[in-house]
Amino acid sequence: MMNCGRSPVACRPGRRQHKQSSIDKSWQKKGVSWGLNFARISERFRLHIQRDEAYLGFRERKGQHTLTDDAIASDLRVFALAIAYLQERLPGERQAP
Repeated sequence: MMNCGRSPVACRPGRRQHKQSSIDKSWQKKGVSWGLNFARISERFRLHIQRDEAYLGFRERKGQHTLTDDAIASDLRVFALAIAYLQERLPGERQAP
């Protein structure tokens, strides 16, 4: 069980879920107002993956490695899965306008 930083009585799952849903809706509205669609989102993920891969390659060539590098490598897998998830979830929005 995740701890919200308060006592178990104050940390009610239904209450947290409501808060999370309102945050998600807020970001959805912002994304729409910014003109984001599937093509733009997947492209941003792709560019982020390329940028992080280049950074990790640079760090490896210099013989440097930290826990942050491990976190970045883990994030790359998450970004790739996010693209795949979006492809399944939003099949009608794959094409750029």
